[in-house]
Amino acid sequence: MSTLKDNIKIIPQELYTFSATQGTDLGALATTGDGRYYRYVKMGATTAVPGTVLQAPASDAVNLEPAGGLAIGQANATGSYGPFTISTSTTIAANLLQGAIMSVAVTPGQGYSYKVKSNSATAAATGLSITLEDPLQTNLSTASRVVFQLNPYNGVIITPATLTGPVVGVAVSAIPPAQFGWVQTRGLASVLISGAAAPGAGLIPTPGGTSGSAGTATGAWPVIGFTSATATTTEYDLVNLSID
Repeated sequence: MSTLKDNIKIIPQELYTFSATQGTDLGALATTGDGRYYRYVKMGATTAVPGTVLQAPASDAVNLEPAGGLAIGQANATGSYGPFTISTSTTIAANLLQGAIMSVAVTPGQGYSYKVKSNSATAAATGLSITLEDPLQTNLSTASRVVFQLNPYNGVIITPATLTGPVVGVAVSAIPPAQFGWVQTRGLASVLISGAAAPGAGLIPTPGGTSGSAGTATGAWPVIGFTSATATTTEYDLVNLSID
């Protein structure tokens, strides 16, 4: 079952270091005590660039989060951890969903979310088998529909020209591909700027299609922080992050 923790008592890895070995929970929250917050992540396929904005792995609207959800193959009783099957055709590697969150999108059981413990592999086929880390809080039936979101801190990438996942932080070190380290989510941070911004301006990710940058907030884009002084395009200026 998912374990609640008040905080991480021992931080196994220093702020600007990275490691090929995982030292704590992905997404673990740490603070320097002066208003700066950090999350523990695993880097994706490219090296992080300090000062660039990072996002979660790109969402999968076919195998994980299709409109209307994935169909359940059989009824599952309250208290069950599974395994249960998905009757929609999927292509998913074994245990890709380990640590992912499953949301019940369509009733029965809608509104609940559960952490995934393990899954089987499928290749354009039905029968994906899921085992949960959390027990079902209400019955699921073949009318239920579910969607999955991978751990957003597992395989983070520099934000592309158009976001394909939620923003998770700003790189503070050059974490190599598939290695573990910290990214900043709150407090003053050095951030790549795209476009001039006045003091106190709200910033959004990838304005104007500039990968990894932040710029003046417009429309419905999520604000990730505010300038502490006048910011200049292409510079790495101080931003008061508000991601967490």
